[in-house]
Amino acid sequence: MNNSIKIVSIILLLVCSWNVNAARQWGPTDAELRTLPPYCKAKLRKVSEAEKQVWKQRLGGGFGHIHHYCNALNFMRRASKSWNDKQNQQFNYNNARSDIEYMLNHTSPNYFMRPEFHVKLGEVLIQQGDGAKGAAEIKKAITQKVDYVPAYVALSNYYKRSGLMDMAREVLQQGLERVPNSKALKRRLKRLEK
Repeated sequence: MNNSIKIVSIILLLVCSWNVNAARQWGPTDAELRTLPPYCKAKLRKVSEAEKQVWKQRLGGGFGHIHHYCNALNFMRRASKSWNDKQNQQFNYNNARSDIEYMLNHTSPNYFMRPEFHVKLGEVLIQQGDGAKGAAEIKKAITQKVDYVPAYVALSNYYKRSGLMDMAREVLQQGLERVPNSKALKRRLKRLEK
């Protein structure tokens, strides 16, 4: 009986340690974490309660779920570095997509970060070969926040890569109508007009 307990204990210890290691590999490494927004550290690592409270206040109701978005950003970065390993790239894009969809399903329709979530989901869909869905997702960001410059940039980039230069220019011009002082939009439009 005593040997049975030892064997079960060893098996449980191995399973638990495997799960901890798997979770570490899933989430961002310390080096990867340094490339993510600062709220990711507050959610994914041990920080002071004061620092955590700052981000809870800034992010509101989304803070409880923000680790999904942090993981999504990290998976997108990993996918972009996996260009020579298509299977790994798709694995990372699939995980990014899942985590962004989670954020869209678990935040209120008027949550201030939703336009960013829509843009990132659109970029993932485009990278996965579904440009029409990706563009539609980015357009949701523009509908939700008409002055959200990253949405115009992402949509214009998609059209440019697709060889639709007139549409790429049109999107930038629409963005400039709403955000006339945007240096990013002006710079991109100037490059397209050369």
